[in-house]
Amino acid sequence: MLTHFLSSVAALLLLLAAWITVQAVARRFAQQHPECGPYQEAGGGCGGGCGACAQPCNNQPNGSPNPTDAISGPSKHP
Repeated sequence: MLTHFLSSVAALLLLLAAWITVQAVARRFAQQHPECGPYQEAGGGCGGGCGACAQPCNNQPNGSPNPTDAISGPSKHP
C-alpha cells in the first residue's frame, strides 16, 4: 500500500518536472527564434478568445451573438 502511494507521488512529481522542462524549452526556443513570435503561456495572450487584446468577438463560441452588439452595434474590426 505504501509503495503504491510513493510511486504515485513520484509519478506526479515526474510529470510536473517534465511540464516545467517543456515550458522552459519553449521559452528558450522563442528567445532564439524571434521570427516565430513571442512565447505565449497557455490561456493568455491574444489567442484567448473573445475580449482578448481588447477586441470583441462578433459571435460567442457557442454561436450566440455578442451581447454588447445590441448596445453598441456590431464590431468594426476586420
